[in-house]
Amino acid sequence: VMAATTTTLRYPGYMNNDLVGLMASLIPTPKCHFLMTSYAPITSATTAPVSAVHATTAADATKSTIKKTSVPTIMTSLLQPKNIMVSCVGGRETEIRSGARGIISKMKGSFLSVLDIIQGDVTTSAVHQALRGIKARPELARFVPWGPSSIHVALARRSKYVAAPHSVTGLMLANHTSIRHLFSHTVAQFDKLFDKGAYLAEFRRSDLFMDKEEELQAEFKDSVEVVKSVIEEYRVAEQPDYLSFKP
Repeated sequence: VMAATTTTLRYPGYMNNDLVGLMASLIPTPKCHFLMTSYAPITSATTAPVSAVHATTAADATKSTIKKTSVPTIMTSLLQPKNIMVSCVGGRETEIRSGARGIISKMKGSFLSVLDIIQGDVTTSAVHQALRGIKARPELARFVPWGPSSIHVALARRSKYVAAPHSVTGLMLANHTSIRHLFSHTVAQFDKLFDKGAYLAEFRRSDLFMDKEEELQAEFKDSVEVVKSVIEEYRVAEQPDYLSFKP
């Protein structure tokens, strides 16, 4: 994931070739700067086709182990909760449909911004086709009502010295309001530990807080309030009147 994130920095192009340019479109306001990642396809590195096992040369083995993946499939997979690498407790909703799709899991909340970094055999026409397909299925990506409903795409080059198991791979960097459920869970867990005085012994022995119990308590409570303000910011970001919100 980290390698894919920095691909546009290590192989500069005309866009997203520095960290500021990469993050500029993803962070609309200072407090809403927590990103989640998604990667596709996720497969086992030990799984190889039978044709690769019986290949006569190393070149044949390399060709036979490259799995064909398409841009529309990858970009759609990136939006699916099963590929998102952040577990937001309470941030998913399940919808049961009849037919081949069966049970569909969706993210609660809305996207503030999305950046897809696509590597491999990619053409601009394939990217446009994928974006049209996603737009035709609005349940895949709900965006906040006050912002642009668009997915930014960066096409990245691959190193010619590293063999890739798939013809196309993708990484999504997304700013999504469901991240607040993760912070809410963290605050709830912290409150339980703090009420029991867990892990505070070392702080009380430190020079900074020795014999200063009130300052120690205030320091932690201030930190919790900062987290709660971020939770509230993401909650309000789902509303149409967010731009006029004053904390």
